[in-house]
Amino acid sequence: MKTANLPKNWILVQLGDLGKWGSGGTPSKTNPNFYGGDIPWLKIGDLTDGLIWSSETKITQAGLEASSAKLIPGGALLVAMYGSIGKLGLTKISCSTNQAIAFCQPISDLIEADFLFFGLMRLKPNLIALGQGGTQQNISQTLLKNVLFPLPPLSEQRRIVEKIESLFAQLDHGEASLRDVQKLLVRYRQSVLKSAVTGQLTADWRAENADRFESGGDLLKRILQTRRENWQGRGKYKEPAVPDTRDLPRLPKGWVWASVEQLAEVIGGLTKNSKREGLPIQKPMLRVANVYQNRLDLEDMHETGVSEKELSRVALEDRDLLVVEGNGSKGQIGRMAVWRCEIPEAVHQNHLIKIRMIDKQLVELALWWFQSFYGRQNIEKVASSTSGLYTLSISKIESLVVPVPSLSEAFQITEAISEAFSKIEHLEDWCRTELARSVALRQSILKDAFAGKLVPQDPEDEPATELLARIHAERDAKPKQRGCKKANAS
Repeated sequence: MKTANLPKNWILVQLGDLGKWGSGGTPSKTNPNFYGGDIPWLKIGDLTDGLIWSSETKITQAGLEASSAKLIPGGALLVAMYGSIGKLGLTKISCSTNQAIAFCQPISDLIEADFLFFGLMRLKPNLIALGQGGTQQNISQTLLKNVLFPLPPLSEQRRIVEKIESLFAQLDHGEASLRDVQKLLVRYRQSVLKSAVTGQLTADWRAENADRFESGGDLLKRILQTRRENWQGRGKYKEPAVPDTRDLPRLPKGWVWASVEQLAEVIGGLTKNSKREGLPIQKPMLRVANVYQNRLDLEDMHETGVSEKELSRVALEDRDLLVVEGNGSKGQIGRMAVWRCEIPEAVHQNHLIKIRMIDKQLVELALWWFQSFYGRQNIEKVASSTSGLYTLSISKIESLVVPVPSLSEAFQITEAISEAFSKIEHLEDWCRTELARSVALRQSILKDAFAGKLVPQDPEDEPATELLARIHAERDAKPKQRGCKKANAS
């Protein structure tokens, strides 16, 4: 084999030469006697590029014997062959796997299991490049076993593993600290929102300007008067819902609670159907996929046909607040963002409900409120159902509650939130950058390790060529075994 560019006493070998390879199998799912035993059975989702101590699924001895699954001892290396090619695990327990995972029981006198594990982490891009197939790429065990692997002397392997583990432990500590900072920033963000939307953040400003501006109560009266005036020509006036303020915090003097129905018009969107393709008026349409929490992603916009009768109802206007009306996840229901006319003459689908504030100066305050703890609690309360699904309708959104201060204080609140969040986002970006740098450092460490640059070579180490030849000679001298039986889990 080629040994160019390898350190002295190293050699390139095929992965198949480093241990006993195999793959697993899946007991029939229709036989309940095959599952619920005490033999850990691993799927690709159980591989985390780390140590394997347990599994979500366990099979019985009968399931093991009735399938291609095999009992794999601790200290074996697991490699994903389907989908997530190259995902790794190092077993610390006896276990079995499905057929999507290859395993290697390393020859202990030839290679350290930890060294093989780190080496395959380094080779992961190479394994992915060997993937074959369409949507779900895979790599065969034959291809895997033919991959070349740099093998140093056994003593040097141990020194390399010790050095990698020492450096990775330092990176682990740093990454844990960064993730702690990220968690603190999430909590701080919520703390800022809570203080802002309950008036605590602007308490000093309010004390200095108490009598200079219209109160929240007077503002609400003015909005309700405008609402009544806008109702002209629509038949009998519909009184808006009175806000349900149970479980909500006490408001500062001059603030009031209002329902969304009191403050805005809530409007549904277009139902998608094939007939729209033939309509003469075609408009860009905002969909659920475009709306995230407090931001829009407009890279993938679709067009839809709209009738003239529908257009005035579904057209988007500046500072419409767009709300996702349904989601399987409790935390995602009611995510919303403000439309700022990024695309001219856009409309919205029926799974997005728009809130059009009568006084649009309250839009940002409402957006921040609905992202706060109390606002989210309000959304989840009205969105829940007996079926366990979370959905929002026009009437449910109309019943949501919003705090109303003076417009001047609302402006102060949104400015204070924006300033605080700008600092938070700067720190979040820094954390992400440092975490990415840590990932790159790991790859750099592995690159140096498997180029022989991480630890010094010792001329007294037995060369890998001699070690490999000796192992092969010892293996050839042993009598051939005639097949093998599956080990009993007990």
